Formats: sequence, structure tokens, C-alpha cells
Amino acid sequence: MPASGWVERPQRPQVPLSLQARYEDIRLLGEGGVGVVYRAHDPRLGREVAVKLLKHGDPARHRRLLREARAQARVHHENVCPVYDAGEVDGEPYIVMQFVEGEPLWRLSPRLTLTQKVEIMRAVSAAMHAAHRLGLVHRDLKPGNILVEPQAGGGLKPYIVDFGLAREVGGGAGKETLGSDVAGTPAYMAPEQAAGGRIDVRTDVYSLGATLYELLSGRPPYVDDAPWKILARIASEEPAPLRSVGAEVPAALEAVTMTCLSREPARRYGSARALAEDLQRFLEGQRVGARRPLTIARMWRRLRRRKELWAVSTLVLLAAVAVVAVLWVRSEADAAARLAQELGREAAGMELLMRSAYQMPLHDVNRERALVRERLSGLERRLSDAGRAAQGPLHYAIGRGRLSVGDLEEAEAHLEAARAAGYAPAELDYALGTTLLKLHGRRYLEVHRIADEAERTARLAEIDARYQAPALALLGQASAGKLEPLAYGEALRAYYAGEFEEARVRAAEAFEQSPMLFEAKRLEGEALAGLSLRDWTSGRPDAWGVMSARLEAAQAAFQTAEDVARSDPELLRAACLLGTRTMFAARFHGEAPRPRFGRARVACEKAVIADPLNPLTLRARADLHALYAYALAGDPQPGEAPEREVRDAVRFAEEALPANPNELEAYKTLGTALRAQMLLELNRGIAPRASVRRATEVYEAGIAKFPPYGSAQESLATVLAMMVRVERWRGVSVEPTVERALALLDEGTARGASLSMSDAKRATLFLEQGYWLLDKGRSPEEVMRRALEALRAGEARSPGWHGFARYAAEAHLIRAMDAQARGESPQGALAEAVTALRLLEVSAPGMAVARDVEGMVALVEARQRVRDGRDPGEPLRRARGAFAAGAAEVPWVLSFAVGLAQVELVAGAWAVSQGKTTDDGLAVIQAVKEKLSPWLVPDLADPEPYVLLAEACALSLAQLPRRSSEGAEALLKEGFAFAEMALMRNPRLASALAVQGRLFLLQVGVAQAAANPIAAAEAKRQAYPALMSAVLQNPLLERELLSALAEASRE
Repeated sequence: MPASGWVERPQRPQVPLSLQARYEDIRLLGEGGVGVVYRAHDPRLGREVAVKLLKHGDPARHRRLLREARAQARVHHENVCPVYDAGEVDGEPYIVMQFVEGEPLWRLSPRLTLTQKVEIMRAVSAAMHAAHRLGLVHRDLKPGNILVEPQAGGGLKPYIVDFGLAREVGGGAGKETLGSDVAGTPAYMAPEQAAGGRIDVRTDVYSLGATLYELLSGRPPYVDDAPWKILARIASEEPAPLRSVGAEVPAALEAVTMTCLSREPARRYGSARALAEDLQRFLEGQRVGARRPLTIARMWRRLRRRKELWAVSTLVLLAAVAVVAVLWVRSEADAAARLAQELGREAAGMELLMRSAYQMPLHDVNRERALVRERLSGLERRLSDAGRAAQGPLHYAIGRGRLSVGDLEEAEAHLEAARAAGYAPAELDYALGTTLLKLHGRRYLEVHRIADEAERTARLAEIDARYQAPALALLGQASAGKLEPLAYGEALRAYYAGEFEEARVRAAEAFEQSPMLFEAKRLEGEALAGLSLRDWTSGRPDAWGVMSARLEAAQAAFQTAEDVARSDPELLRAACLLGTRTMFAARFHGEAPRPRFGRARVACEKAVIADPLNPLTLRARADLHALYAYALAGDPQPGEAPEREVRDAVRFAEEALPANPNELEAYKTLGTALRAQMLLELNRGIAPRASVRRATEVYEAGIAKFPPYGSAQESLATVLAMMVRVERWRGVSVEPTVERALALLDEGTARGASLSMSDAKRATLFLEQGYWLLDKGRSPEEVMRRALEALRAGEARSPGWHGFARYAAEAHLIRAMDAQARGESPQGALAEAVTALRLLEVSAPGMAVARDVEGMVALVEARQRVRDGRDPGEPLRRARGAFAAGAAEVPWVLSFAVGLAQVELVAGAWAVSQGKTTDDGLAVIQAVKEKLSPWLVPDLADPEPYVLLAEACALSLAQLPRRSSEGAEALLKEGFAFAEMALMRNPRLASALAVQGRLFLLQVGVAQAAANPIAAAEAKRQAYPALMSAVLQNPLLERELLSALAEASRE
């Protein structure tokens, strides 16, 4: 059952309209955790019926309900409740059964006589034999699934209901077996069912015995305050004899009951029919076939009561003493053998407890681990006092127990100690081999972070020799037929040898042979995931399609495994990691991450619920959320700002780092979450000072703690690239930061960082530097050449990533803007940008971030048309469409609002050049304000919105028919205020200085129109320094400002 918060509380379903039309007088009869039963009248056939519906819309539960109907309908017996109809209407599955005018056996039991109880159980056993003959095992027999209806003559008629867990076990031979997950009600489960092991008809015989036990004693065989504790007791304890719990029953009936409850299936009745026959013999006063084991004391009392045997018994006793004396020399060996058996059972019990815990509904398994570790502590205390013969079995039991709770280093030490003591059963080989393989996986991840290839290769060879080779040899030596399906051992060996396809086939075969072996299904998923990574690096044009299909198949395999082991932390963590990998791969290939994130998030939350303090699980969840938040902030997706996603990412990463202080990946995960926060703020035009500072601290701590690994340097370079944008906003030189970031990337790649991602990050640095060079009127051509060179290198290493085309389009856009600023044609660079955008549309269709570049390309073309004296209408329409689409999809990204404001300014400039004016001249400023006013917050660090608003004021003034109006004064005041706000953020911003100078010149005209020569002279005096400052900051503005400079310098 998923944790609360992930699924809604089930609501009582409404009876589908089709069933309401079919039946009359529908009334609620009762409801449980997952189902609801209604009583209704069938007018066609004139009978009362029970209609069963589900509370959940889970497809698996739908299938179970219909399976229940099919199973129950196959059994034709007077004591099995008949099914009249079943199917699905209006999307809801249903079963229609005979309405039983009675009550559950558990409720009726206190009012029954002993004979009535036995008669009911005899009838139920006979009915179950009929089901068994059809190859069905019920798996959930209990007093609650037996309804008892009073008969006209005073008799009682039981009916078996709820075949929802019934499983096929073959063609009726009675003892064919099949694997099963843990399903049923713990108090009535046979040990093999509780362990998720092989079941057959004798599993139901046990449940019949448990039901009889409760009828006779008033309680089931095992009672405790939690289901998992009951399962633990089933795994390790014998049920208490009936008469020891206060049940006053005949000895024969106790013998029948306890025979059903034998822990070993072979000691139970071989069939439900045999049980029914023995119960019939009891009712008829005949001798039953079941026998109670006799204790020595009871045997002795019998002899004492029979005096004629006393002398003989005395001689027998003397002979026995003699035999004991003769055999005394063998007692130590016998004791050792018994100890080995005892400890073997203890080890199996601990494993069974954990396996049962994993197969229970989703919950925190640390309580079961604590119970196992408590037992292990007791065994470890026995080591110091144990004799030599006991050392091996003790170490063996402790090792298996440690393996069951995931204490791998301790498990290896104890299992090796058992071998050194000369105790080495086949099960030990299997346990030690499994332990070594798990340790190999852990060490493998650690070694792969080593930057130096030669050192990494040498260390990998070391861990292969230390763990993998002996593990595979041990698995080969183990008696696989006794331990697991042979195919599973073959699958393990193939997987660790890198033969993923062979591993997939063998793992699927193993699961087919033993459906309780969820590890096989998980291994199949891991093999598919391994194949998908090979697809990614294959260079095939259809690689993503093949890879995507394999990842989906891997997730399906994991889900099948989870259907069996709903609380296994390792399985759930593996599903979480696979979900993260799938989401990342989809994003890499241009697909939206949100759909895959939803599935991965559920898997990660389940993993945390199952093992909330596990450092690896906390880090896996943090990885998923950090990558998702970074994807949403870096490649904005349609919808609101991902503030919650970013907050969650930072929170989870902050939780994971203290739990993983010696894991570089934990530092990187927190850094990624903080970079997502930085991007979120940057996209709003806000300087992310706090997150930059924290991210820098985290990455620098990681670099200091793990100097051989280069990935942290690569990530820190990304932080610096974001700082470059803030420095550009502030007007300080970005070149020192760019050089530092490039040096970090060089250092990182020398230490093993991803070459292709380093290439992409180099390109982003060059792009930020290129914008800064544009602001300064310096040529970005060389820097763009280096950016495009890095992008080509990265694409050659990792073909298919959409980011390369996106950055290439932006690089050509910068080249076009530079050419336009120099008075040259931008058309060549614009054509290159359009080509890159088309490639981007193919690899990642509909990306919001592409609309920004697309709009800017059209805007540059429109500006060029204005300069050439041509109508810019068509490119302006394209620019407006691109920016408007982006603003609608991601309204929290400032650049789209800036783009729309620039469209209005270009349109206004064209209108002024054509001599068009408006009555009030406010159209442009109103349009620009509409776009930009929502962004004017105190934290806004990007000066461009203020520059554009100041330019809109200047343009509106140029459109005014009379410059002496009050409107002109208001526009001037507002324009100067906007220019001042821009210069407060960047005192050296050439565009802000230029618009300030133009406003001073416009003020001259307003003052002259108002006959105020003093004010006009003062405005002219201030215009020239502002315009010259603009030219000094960006010499390319001189051509644009030439006439303004001449006007300002004129006496």
C-alpha cells in the first residue's frame, strides 16, 4: 500500500448505473479496506444477490477481483458461495454472488458447540478439496472468509468466499507447487507462504488448521501486536499446543489440529480431503489418523499405570542406560550437529523474517532489522564462550543474518570465519558469493570516480580480483538446485561479466521458474538498464528509440519485482535510480522530464519509506529532485515557476549531505540543487547571491575533500558561468571569472570529468562573454569561434543532445548582433542561427527556451529592415509570436517580456521614421510598461528592463505632436527615473547612458517650447557628457549617436 500522501484515501464507490438498472433495492451490506459489498434483488430471477465492488481504481486490484470471480465460479460445491455474474461496467469491475443470509464464522464461533465447529470445518475442508482438484489454492482461508447460514431444520451451512488470492497449481495432482509472493492474512499463513516460498494444497491445510485452532481456543496460533511480529514468530517458533493455551478439547481433536499446523508440509495432511475424513472419524467416535508426539514423561506415566509391564520397563531402562554409556563418546559430535542445525534454523529464521518484511505492504523495515540485529548480538555474545566445534556454525549464522540486513562488511568477515573454521556448507558458498558481489558493486562505484585512467583501470582490476572473481567461483560451487533456480546463478554470473543480454534471458527464466524470486526480476531490469547504456553510446541513429524501449522494459521488470517485494529497500532504491536515469536520458534527448519524474518520485519516496535513514536512499532521492529542478530551471517547461520543485531539491540535498559526508556525489547533488535555485533567480533577472555563495562553498568543500575527482571542478565552473551574467549586469569585467572557470574545466577534464559536458559548459562561458563584449562594442567573433568549436567537439562526443544546437543558434545570434552594431549585414549569421534552430526543433520540438533565440533572430532582422528603410512588419510578427508563445508557456522568465518590449520599440521606431505621431504619444510607453512593469521588483538586478522603459519614454516623446504639453514633462521625468535605475545597477552601461543623453536633448526641446532657455541650456550641457560616456563604454554607438552628439555640442 503506498504511503499516505501519495494516494488518496479510498472512497466508497457508487454502484455503476448499468448495475442499478439490472438490480433493485440495492443496500450497503458491508465494506473493508479495499472492497464494498451491496445486497440487491434480482427481479429477473427473483433472488437476493450480493454485489462486490472495489474502492480503488488500481488495475492490479481490478484484475484480482475478476480473477476471484473466475476462480470461485469454477468450483461447484455446496459449501462454496456460487458466482452468478462478473465483469466490468462503466469502468468498474464487479462480482455478483449468492446472498448468504448468515454471518462470518469468527462472529458465530462463541455460540457454537464443539460438534458444530467440527462439522463446519469438515464441510469447509471437503469444499476446499473440490477447489484443490481443479488446481486452485485459496491462500487466504480464515474465519472471516467463511460465512455460515442457518438452515430450516436447525442445521448450519458454511460457505467459502473471497477467492481473490487463489492461484493455479497444476492439473489436480495435489502437490504441484508454484512460487508466490507474501499474500494473505499473517495469523493464518503457513510458514512457506509467509516466506514467499513454494505453496501447494497443504498450504491451505495449514490455514484450515489455523482456523480450527481459533474456533477451539478463541485465538489464532500466533498472536502479537503487529503483523510483522506474527510473521517473525511463524518463521522461528512452533505453535503452542491447543491445551497449553487453555483450550479444553479432546486429545484426538488436538492431534488433528496440530497435524495441520506442522511446520513442514510433509508432516501435514496430504490433502484437505484427508483432513475432512479425519474430522468425520472424530465426529463418529472413531480413532483419528493424526497422532500427538509423546513426551518421555507421558510415556513413563503410562508404564507406571500398567504394572504388568513394570518389570519389563525396568529392564528396558537399564538397557537404555547402557546404550547411553556406549554412545557417550559420540555425544560431542552429536551436540555439534544439533548446534549446526539449530543455528542453521536461526539463520533461516532471520532471513525469513527479513524476506517476509520485504514482501509485506510498504513500511519501514528497520523495526524488523532491529529485531534481527538484536538476535545477532545474542549470537555474537555466544562466540566468546563457544567451543571450537561451535565457532563455524555460529559465524555462519551471524554472517547470513548480517547479509539479510545489509551489513555487508560484517557478513563477509563472519562467513569467511566460518570457512576458516572448516564449516562450509553449500549455502555458505552462496551467501558469501552474494555478499562479495554486493561489495563489488559498492566498490565499483567508488573506484569509477578516480580521475586518472591508468589508476582507475588498475583499481578496477583489483576489486574484480578481490570480489568479483571469487564471488562467481563461489556461486558456481554452490548447489544452485537447492538454493535458487540454476538460471538465477547463471544470470548473476552473466551480469557481472558484462553479458547483459544473457543475464536478461536467464533472469527472466529464473523468475518464470520461481515467481517468488523477486531478485531475478530485479536482475532482469538491471540487465535491461545495462543494455540501454550501451544503446546510448552506440552512435546508432535510432539509439534513443531503442534505449527508451529498454528503459521502459526495465521499469516494468522492477514493477513486477515490487509486486512481490513491496518493502525491499534495495529494490525500491534501484527503481528510484532507474527512474532518475530514465528522466535524465529523456531530457538529454529533448523530451519533457515531468512525466518520467512523476514515476521516479513515487519510487524514491517508497524507498525512503522502506528505509528512511539509509544514506544511499536519501542521496538517490536528492539526486532525482536536484536533476529535475535543474532541468525545469535550465530548460523551462510550460507552467508556473518551479519554486516548490527547487525548494524540495535543496531540502532533500541538504538532508542527504550530512548522511553521506564521504561521498562526492552528495556534494554535487546539493550543488546541482543550488544551481537550479540560481537559474530560477537569474531567469527572473535577480542576482542569486546567497545561492552562489552556498554553491561555491559546497563545491570547494567537495574539491578539497576529493581532490582526485574532476566533476566538482566542472560543476563549479557552471556556477562561475552564472556569476558572469551577474557581473555583466553590474558592468564589471567578466574576463577574470571566465578565465578562472575555463581553468576549472581544464582541471576537471584532466581529472576525469565528462568531456562532452565540459565542452558545453565552455560554450556557455563564451556565450556570456560574448554578450559582455557586445555591451562593450568589442568584437565577439573570436570568442564565438571558440564557442562553436567547443560545441562541435561536444556533439561529436555525445551526438543527439539538443543543447548543442541551442547554444550554436545563440552563438550565431551574437555574431549577427555584432555585425549589425558595426553597420554590416547580419544576414549570413542569421541564416546560420536559423539552421541551428531547425536542428533544435527536430531534436527537441517545442522547447520554450528556443523561442527566445527564435524571437531575437527575427528581431535583429526587423531592426535591419528599419535601418534599410524597409517595412519590418513580417519579422516583427514572427518575433512577437515567438516571444508571446514563450511568455505564455513560462511566464516566470523575464527574457520573453524583454523581447516583447523590444518588439514594441522597433515598431515605434519604424513609426517615427515614417513621420507618424499619435495624439498623446503614449502608445509605446504604455505597451512597454504593460510588458515590463510586473518585473520591476527591488531585487531586480538586470538593468535592461529599465533601459527599455527609458527608451520607450524617449520614443513616446518623439511621437508627441506638442512637446510643451504636461505629458511631455511627465514622460521626461519618468524616462530619467528609469535611466537612473538602470545606471544604479550598472553605472557603465552604454545603452543606459545613451538613452539618458537622448532624454537630455529631448528636454532641451521641451524647455524651448515652454520658453525656458535656462532649463534648455542646462539640459544641453548635461546631454553631451552622457552621450560621450556611452561612446566611451561602447565605441560602436558613435555611428548611432553621431547626430545626437552634434546637436549636443552645437552652441
